[in-house]
Amino acid sequence: MTNANHLFRSRNGSDHFFQHRPSRIYFSQGVKDLADICSAYWLLELIISYQCKRRIKAEGFQVWELKRINEDRFIVTATDGNHHRLVYHYLPQCDFTYDLATIWLIRGVLVLPVEY
Repeated sequence: MTNANHLFRSRNGSDHFFQHRPSRIYFSQGVKDLADICSAYWLLELIISYQCKRRIKAEGFQVWELKRINEDRFIVTATDGNHHRLVYHYLPQCDFTYDLATIWLIRGVLVLPVEY
């Protein structure tokens, strides 16, 4: 299983953040690089779109995982960091190159796990 996060193993924190407009969500340089390299800004949009749900937004720490289930089918899940599922989103067709990617949303900021 190929993990997109392995592209960024050598990162240690982020000193530059970008604001998603019109939302008040920020994302790190690592998340921007992942979105650029993997053509995955759609994943950021998906994560941000779920923040409109009060129950989801109330969780200060969210673990978002994109995982291939076969060929071009994926699932996106979000948990509260304690394995309590918040979101299960099925993607019947997706051209994401890797089998897995993980992004954390911590108090309104999207980061890669290695940047925390």
